[in-house]
Amino acid sequence: MTIPNLTPEHLQSLLDGATEGPWRLHDCESYDGRTTTHYQEVWSGNLDVIVAEVFRANNDGGRGNMRLIALAPDLARRVIELEADAARIRAELAGERANADAMAAALSDCGTYFGGHSGVGVRVDSALAAHTNLREGVK
Repeated sequence: MTIPNLTPEHLQSLLDGATEGPWRLHDCESYDGRTTTHYQEVWSGNLDVIVAEVFRANNDGGRGNMRLIALAPDLARRVIELEADAARIRAELAGERANADAMAAALSDCGTYFGGHSGVGVRVDSALAAHTNLREGVK
């Protein structure tokens, strides 16, 4: 199975090329004079375009698939939003890591300078060890 391209840019291009949402699921039926056929359609938000149609694809008439199809534009927009949030959080984390590294360097200098004075070196070493453990644990 090929993994689909789910980058925000690709999803946005798919949204730009699709019928505008939100899409709505409608239960339908038709009668040909002898039998009644039940099926589902997914319509555009303003009900002027049929986006998809399923005739008895499953025991539920394909309703589960159609609900998912109807949500496709909303799901794509949500993935784009979440990817933007994740990128912002990664950038903030990188900034925090840089701050922590600068503080660790400053602490290291203090430990070198105050190493022999009333346990300061031990406290600085403990702080540096905690920084290293935190840095190694959060990649």
